[in-house]
Amino acid sequence: MSASPDPEARFEVAVSTDKDQVDWNQLEFKGDSFPKILVRERATGKLLAAIQYSCDANSDARPIRENMKATWTPKGDRVALTVSERFYSHVIVFVIRDAPRGGIACKEVKLPAFPIEAVIPGFKEFRPRSHESVMGWTNEGHLRISRSVSADTLPGESGQVVYSAVYSFIYDLSHPRNPILISMNRDSQS
Repeated sequence: MSASPDPEARFEVAVSTDKDQVDWNQLEFKGDSFPKILVRERATGKLLAAIQYSCDANSDARPIRENMKATWTPKGDRVALTVSERFYSHVIVFVIRDAPRGGIACKEVKLPAFPIEAVIPGFKEFRPRSHESVMGWTNEGHLRISRSVSADTLPGESGQVVYSAVYSFIYDLSHPRNPILISMNRDSQS
């Protein structure tokens, strides 16, 4: 994802630095030196948002931009990123709007936490290998994502069991500060 533009090519998502760039080996991976995920206005190059790349940038040999996928709404006013590494992936969402005092505002949307303890029978502890990915946007502009989870459960009649499941979620992001979970479905389990 060297630069992934929205459908109208007004904005783009990119990474600040990557493994195949000359300065990669000089990064200390502490403080402000971590790679960043950038949202920019294409015409001006103006930076609208910059957040730290939150996966392990060295989890495999590929450039980190290859571990990111941008899914834009048809209007290009929202983008959902699937950011992945070897054992983990998650979704980051940005909403881009006209700012009240002029210009453009870009805000990261914090999706509600997944209530893993509530949906896994006999939950004991979460297993850290989980994956979350963007499935797309609905015609109404709602975000569809998928989350796979696994956990150890409390010993039962057959002993301790590892529970795994894949859930799909639909979120209404009309009010980015308060996303609403519209639906949650268990797609598979073992």
